[in-house]
Amino acid sequence: MNGGLSTRTKIAEYQQRLPNEVLSHIFHEALPPLHDMAPCFDRLDDLSLSSSLLEAPLLLTKICRQWRDVAVGMPSLWCRLLVIIECGDWQRRAVFYDTWLKRSQGRPVSLALLWPDFTSDSAKLRNLLQPYIHQITSLTVDFYDSPLPITPNLFTGFIAVEQLSVRIADDMDDEVSTCIACSASQLPALRSFDFEASYRLGLGDLESFDPMWRSLTKVSLDASTHDSVLYLLQVAPDLSSLTIDTYLGDEENLKPFMHAKLRFLCLYVDTLSDLLDALSLPSLRTLEVHGLSTWPHDAFKAFLVRSGCSLESLIVGSAVAIADEQRAEYIGLSPSLQFPGPYDIDFEM
Repeated sequence: MNGGLSTRTKIAEYQQRLPNEVLSHIFHEALPPLHDMAPCFDRLDDLSLSSSLLEAPLLLTKICRQWRDVAVGMPSLWCRLLVIIECGDWQRRAVFYDTWLKRSQGRPVSLALLWPDFTSDSAKLRNLLQPYIHQITSLTVDFYDSPLPITPNLFTGFIAVEQLSVRIADDMDDEVSTCIACSASQLPALRSFDFEASYRLGLGDLESFDPMWRSLTKVSLDASTHDSVLYLLQVAPDLSSLTIDTYLGDEENLKPFMHAKLRFLCLYVDTLSDLLDALSLPSLRTLEVHGLSTWPHDAFKAFLVRSGCSLESLIVGSAVAIADEQRAEYIGLSPSLQFPGPYDIDFEM
């Protein structure tokens, strides 16, 4: 191709060769994951990167008529949205967001909110989202800067949300979790909960979320001690996936417990024997463990025998080595068991 051609001319030549189906696939592949759009907390003063990523689908509509028609006619292209609530020109931004949501054409929407000040911004946010509230099935909220009021109305109206992910900035008080607990417990469709903060949730914090746990099937969070694992399994009978970062308490004495439905368990722990001795997980298919310095062979073997599960994957951190003889014993108890490395497979977490 002639190097003197303008970029627009080159694009026009390329697009003439591409059918709409191919363009649709390219557009999807070009979009970043929703969680990559939000900036890290230490870069909140510079939202230019997030703004550029946010506007990616709109830029596709400005190349040529064909690209615009394809992009606007793809509802799935507009089903992920990051809303930066604090901005200089909210009215212009609100029109931008409304146009985006209209193009989703009633499809389920994954929404991420960068939310600095719940007190002053909640009304304008609700006005924006009200026509689309039944579409929002996945909600990610980043809280930072201003302390939140203790109110049970934080997520009022999000009646279709099935997945809730909350991230709290390092400089915010741990009492914020009480606010989150009160509001999250009132989401009737909630099934998945991911909580990330600079502090760990204690057993009392976890209890404040009740009865939310009872309907959940997927949980990811940091907790204070190993008894938090037992607590979550006890109060969440339908849980199928649990990812938890925790550590052993001073004089922890865990009572035996069997959970019938858990299929995926990911643990970040410094020791594992006490948990293995207490748990029976007959439906477990994947166990992932990070943070250990030694592998508790006897405890794990006893766990397999007691659980009678058909374990398929055992993934351990790189600091731990499992001997070939030990692996052979595990396969004898669970013939379908494999030992992928921690980065060899991609879990939908």
